[in-house]
Amino acid sequence: MPTQTFLRLPAEKKEKILKAAMQEYARVPSSQVSVKNIVEAAGIPRGSFYAYFDGKDDLGDYLMQEYRDKFYAYIQDIFQKHQGDLFVSMKQFYQALLSQCLADHSNYLKMTFRNLHPGVDGNLFEYQRNHHLQEGVFAKMIGKLVNTDYLRLEQESDLDNIIELCIMLIRNQLAKAMRCNLDYDTACRQFSDKVEILKRGMQSTS
Repeated sequence: MPTQTFLRLPAEKKEKILKAAMQEYARVPSSQVSVKNIVEAAGIPRGSFYAYFDGKDDLGDYLMQEYRDKFYAYIQDIFQKHQGDLFVSMKQFYQALLSQCLADHSNYLKMTFRNLHPGVDGNLFEYQRNHHLQEGVFAKMIGKLVNTDYLRLEQESDLDNIIELCIMLIRNQLAKAMRCNLDYDTACRQFSDKVEILKRGMQSTS
């Protein structure tokens, strides 16, 4: 989270810094984001940046928090609507995220997914508290929402692994949709086809 020094800045100055940051995060993968580019675009000294944030990861997490809160709200509402059906809910969640990306006129969210790299941006759906990453929070939340009666679980770790596969599929397919400029219907169809493959192997037949 940003420091109190940043939070006390005039609204116009905060907006200028965040706009510069969003432009940089929309330009390249998070691992390649340059603090130098951000401070030059925002017109602030480099030292001031570190008075406002612990570093670029701290800033990136702050930028994503608003979207992440929406993601969490989406997934909870969707699972409740579909009585915990993992496969139906994941399709609906993907469609909601895809709609957000395609409607993102600032291109920040769109490019964030487009620039995802496996193993680099794996914590997109996670969040930080007191500067410490809370790993697995998103997956654990989903685990509490899933109706396991729909699934064929043979050992304790199966549910965690199924959810991990679903999250990876969402991330990868959104990245593909943004990189390949897929239209909404095509992107949804490709995602649905892959979910159906997972469903055939994971869904309970009883």
